[in-house]
Amino acid sequence: MVVLLAGAILEVVLRSRFEGTGQITGAAEWQVAEFGGFSYRWDRYHPLLGWTNQPGYKSDASVPFTVTINSQGLRATQDFTPRAEDGIRRVALFGDSLAFGEEVDDGETIADHLATIRPGWEILNYGVHGYGFGQSVLLLEEEGGLLDPDHYVVMVLFPEDLARDHAAEFIHAKPVFRQVDGSLAVENIPVPEASRTPRLFRLSYAAAWLFGRRGSWHRERPDWDSDLAVSRAVAAHATEVVADRDRSLTIVVLLAPAGVLRYLSEPVWRRQFDAMRAEFLDQPIDMLDLIPAQIEAYREERAVLFAPLAHWSSRGNQIWAAQIARHLDRE
Repeated sequence: MVVLLAGAILEVVLRSRFEGTGQITGAAEWQVAEFGGFSYRWDRYHPLLGWTNQPGYKSDASVPFTVTINSQGLRATQDFTPRAEDGIRRVALFGDSLAFGEEVDDGETIADHLATIRPGWEILNYGVHGYGFGQSVLLLEEEGGLLDPDHYVVMVLFPEDLARDHAAEFIHAKPVFRQVDGSLAVENIPVPEASRTPRLFRLSYAAAWLFGRRGSWHRERPDWDSDLAVSRAVAAHATEVVADRDRSLTIVVLLAPAGVLRYLSEPVWRRQFDAMRAEFLDQPIDMLDLIPAQIEAYREERAVLFAPLAHWSSRGNQIWAAQIARHLDRE
């Protein structure tokens, strides 16, 4: 009787504190993410990555820009052969919504502009909206070798993509990245989803608390030093994966439109940001810092570079693609 009473009290207390058992177990029912009045119906659950692009997806009128995902899960209107034809340089591009090309039509992404600027190149757009740096590198490791690219590019929205790595949820549940003794540790995998957890943990808050908690879900927000340590471990892991394939890697650092505006308007934040950026760039990896070019381009062209909500327009993507192309010409 005492045990039952204690269990009932615990159930009541937990129900008053949490909105659902998912906040305890780290598992949430899969929901279609939304932003700016449209839905990301091209997301699909993935046990390692959290989510990936849905192969074969084609947008309809409910999405304010055209999106096509090919049968290989890349944003492209065509599939790619297992290997590039002779004389064609194949580049695999990874990153978050800026790499994916959110808010621009098919044909207007950075990958598409790169292919236009360099006709002898074939660009594989592996971008996935909402990804952190760690997820991009995990995708590179898991699927990035299937189409045998000659060169890998990982785009990093700075510093947001680094800050996402510690979180167990961003848009959807996701893997958690930590640095342990100088090496990368990946936690919260398989990524939990409520439909894949025991029914008891979905119905009983007390059972979820006593038996279903995942420690990685309850994490304090790390400081910059922690984010930097994790990012270095992620970058080192990417370097090892690419080296094992006898290929080369470039990491591209860039801002979103809101970041450019903040950089120009908040001098105190800008000094802190520049110090953080310098630490990140100081790694034995080929780096392209796009931020100076972004600041210069904004001063010259202003809001024509901005998409309506939070991303770069086709014109912005075109400029960044030209910068990337010139950098990769040296490789």
